[in-house]
Amino acid sequence: LRGSGEFVPEDTGVSFPEPVSWPTSDGATAHGFYYPPTSASHTGPDGELAPLIVNVHGGPTATAVPGYDLRIQYWTSRGFGYLDVNYRGSMGYGTGYRKALEGKWGLYDVDDCVNGAQHLVDAGLVDPRRIAIRGGSAGGFTVLSAITRSSVFTAASSCFGVTDLKRLVRTTHKFESHYIGQLMGTQDIDDPVLDERSPINHIEDISVPLLLIQGSEDPIVPAEQATAMYEALKEAGAPVALEVFQGEGHGFRLAANIRRRYEAELSFYRQVWRIGAASSQAEAPGEEETFTVKVENLH
Repeated sequence: LRGSGEFVPEDTGVSFPEPVSWPTSDGATAHGFYYPPTSASHTGPDGELAPLIVNVHGGPTATAVPGYDLRIQYWTSRGFGYLDVNYRGSMGYGTGYRKALEGKWGLYDVDDCVNGAQHLVDAGLVDPRRIAIRGGSAGGFTVLSAITRSSVFTAASSCFGVTDLKRLVRTTHKFESHYIGQLMGTQDIDDPVLDERSPINHIEDISVPLLLIQGSEDPIVPAEQATAMYEALKEAGAPVALEVFQGEGHGFRLAANIRRRYEAELSFYRQVWRIGAASSQAEAPGEEETFTVKVENLH
């Protein structure tokens, strides 16, 4: 018997995970899994490297595991490289590694994602001009923090990500509030660190095109977190898009919405990087982009 994650169909287009490790800015080591692009129908011009998607798991103390995951194959089969990051704080690398994020959320996780992307660039595997960072929930917070602190990424997608820590602590349930305090290193709601690490307070530092995806009925990260970020960035003239899925909560349930979420993200990257149907990059036979997201202030 084999687990579902071990099943690999007989398809030459399947991307297999490669374990990778890289140094962090402070001399530690971070880990992840790299899935190279494997598509005969989605190829860029000769001599061009593949775009990269850096994925940030939620939790934040969850973990990315290697295996056959259709959500990952969606990207690799369309010509994207995919780095699934197990930043410091992730499970599976010992207690010290998991606890390293306490008091450092928004710092160590960002550093590990930035250096992971740079590691693949230095290895000559991906195009440094086309690196996206994506994540949901706690991973969405890391995405938003990363684009305020680094210039490595040229596109970003946050799905029901935290934008305002202080507002979240005030509106979420007691357990979640205490957990956030542990990750921030303080249980004081008035501690300046909550404001300092809230992406909503760093609008002027964001120039990277950003896609915000949100469920209208999210009980964990209310929709107002995304809409406030969207309005602030739009007013500041930053390239931004917002897709709110009616009736969805913290994690989408309807198959049609899950599909549209991925189509929105694919449409977003194609517009930002000028790839896909409107460029020299080939389309899969019979494939059509069925949904186009509207990106404000994209020039």
